[in-house]
Amino acid sequence: MVWNWGPLVLWACAIFWMSSQPVVPHPGRRIGIADDLTDYGGHILSFGLLAVLTWRVVRTRPGFLRQVPLAAMPWLAGLLAAVYALTDEVHQSMVPGRTASIRDWLADVLGVLVACTLIAWYQARKMRNELAPVR
Repeated sequence: MVWNWGPLVLWACAIFWMSSQPVVPHPGRRIGIADDLTDYGGHILSFGLLAVLTWRVVRTRPGFLRQVPLAAMPWLAGLLAAVYALTDEVHQSMVPGRTASIRDWLADVLGVLVACTLIAWYQARKMRNELAPVR
C-alpha cells in the first residue's frame, strides 16, 4: 500500500507546496528560455506525472473500483488528476501574489492527456502480448 500510495501522496503534496509559494522561480530566464515554455512545460510534466502516479494506484482496483474495467483505469486516473489540477488553481487563487489561470489548468490537462494516452497504449499493448498465442 505504501509503495503505491506513497509516491502519489508525496507528489500531490509537492504540487500543493509549490502552489503555496507566493513567488515561483523562473529558471528559464537564467538560461535564456522563454518563461512560457518553462512555465507550461512544468505544468505539463507535473500533472502528467501526477496522472501516472494516480494510475499506479487505481490500476490495482481497490475497493469499489473492482467493478471498473481495466481499460478505463488510465482515463479514471486522468479524470482524478485533472480534478486535482482544478483544485490546485483554486488554491493558487487564495495565495497572495498568485492567481488562478484557465491556461495553466489547460496545460495541466494537456500533460494528463498525454500521460493517459501513453498509459492506455502501454496497457493495451501489454494485454495484447499476454493474450497472443505462444509460437
